[in-house]
Amino acid sequence: GPDTVSTVADHADGAAWVDAGFAWLGVNYRGSSTFGEQFQQAIYGMPAEWFRDDLTAGANYLVSAGIAQEGGLFLSGTRYGGFVALLALSKSPDLWAGAMVKSPVTDWTILHEAGSDTLKAHIEAMFGGNPSEFNVQYRNSSALSLADNVGAPVLIHANKADPNLPEAQITDYAKRLQDNEIPVDVVWMGDQHLSVLQQQITRMNWAKTHIKKRRT
Repeated sequence: GPDTVSTVADHADGAAWVDAGFAWLGVNYRGSSTFGEQFQQAIYGMPAEWFRDDLTAGANYLVSAGIAQEGGLFLSGTRYGGFVALLALSKSPDLWAGAMVKSPVTDWTILHEAGSDTLKAHIEAMFGGNPSEFNVQYRNSSALSLADNVGAPVLIHANKADPNLPEAQITDYAKRLQDNEIPVDVVWMGDQHLSVLQQQITRMNWAKTHIKKRRT
């Protein structure tokens, strides 16, 4: 992401969550394609703003419809979706029971510094320039900068050999949560050779564990 679209066909794991007794909602937040140019380009210059409103709207719908309880919803996402999940967790902490993310972008400045020229150009197009020119926008879109606001547990799957995701993206974020005594579990996939199915089972067991803790 962000400039793709999510469909039910893309998320076989959604059916697995439903089979396990969870409700599941996929959100095409602003920046997604197929909803028109204005919708897709709304995030440019301020990528942290609109998606927060869109995720919150989705969560509020689930609560108002009696499908879920406030504070009983989990966020999930991969790469940009992981960034979206972690930032939403820090900006609307009362809504969420936790976040399960895979290879998340936790800080765009770190990614910009370590990225290829192509990746740098993509990031600068999103923010309107480089981190030194648009420091406030980069900071306001950094899950790492806002980690002190997180009050719910986090599960992270990542790969140390990922050329597009510096290890510091994960370790710095995890340390901030640990320093604040927020439960965080980091699973390095390259170390454990986890299959997609094993990752899914890990997420489900983790979610069930933390739901039970909230109810006791």
